[in-house]
Amino acid sequence: MEGRLGYVSLPGVQGAEQSYEEYVRRGRKTVTEADRPPACGWVVDLRRNRGGNMWPMLAVVARIRGDGKVGGFVDAEGRTSVWTIEDGSPRIDGRPAGWRGGEPVSNGDAPVAVLTSRATASSGEAVAVAFRGRPDTRSFGESTYGVPTGNQSHRLSDGAALLLTETKDVDRTGRAYDAPIDHRLQGGHNGSLTCGQRRLRPLAGLPACHHRAERQRRDQQSEHLGPQAAVALRRQAAGGESGDDAQRE
Repeated sequence: MEGRLGYVSLPGVQGAEQSYEEYVRRGRKTVTEADRPPACGWVVDLRRNRGGNMWPMLAVVARIRGDGKVGGFVDAEGRTSVWTIEDGSPRIDGRPAGWRGGEPVSNGDAPVAVLTSRATASSGEAVAVAFRGRPDTRSFGESTYGVPTGNQSHRLSDGAALLLTETKDVDRTGRAYDAPIDHRLQGGHNGSLTCGQRRLRPLAGLPACHHRAERQRRDQQSEHLGPQAAVALRRQAAGGESGDDAQRE
């Protein structure tokens, strides 16, 4: 995508271990390529993610999401399991979920827009929950399908397997989800933002891309001016970058 905005479409995945390995390999390659040149912001597209195994999905976007506690499961008795990311590797209650960290992104603090739709379900919703509470991150689109839950397989005496829904997803603050996830609860809005040469609605209100793109524009403008005019332009810009936005940059 033009304008130094990284875009990652993250579909669902279900299958054998080989399928998961290929999914993570290709997904991480996509993230690395989208970060060249360095991305000033990211769009994580979950609109076609109908679920499957959440851990390969988190392994792909772990470097974008960043390290730390990102969510968890809670059962009917209030017992919790914690999802974390450590050095780009997803973990459950501190245990590796299967993949070491991939190549770091250029800016781990870049703003992120998470796109969801009515088709975003199950593990796709878990990824959306994992981005809840991340600084400079907002969700956009439609409410999700409404099954942000965890399933557990139980082997029966005749060899059959019984799959039961036993847990709800919780975000990093402990808020539980058991219904369609409404992006409006996070306070996103539909203003516009320039990132590079593109006007982007999903990343509206997030200052990092705007300020970086604005500095690039001024630098390019200064190259075509005389020394005195260039200095005046920089002084004018410095006077205009004040208040909350300047402090948040």
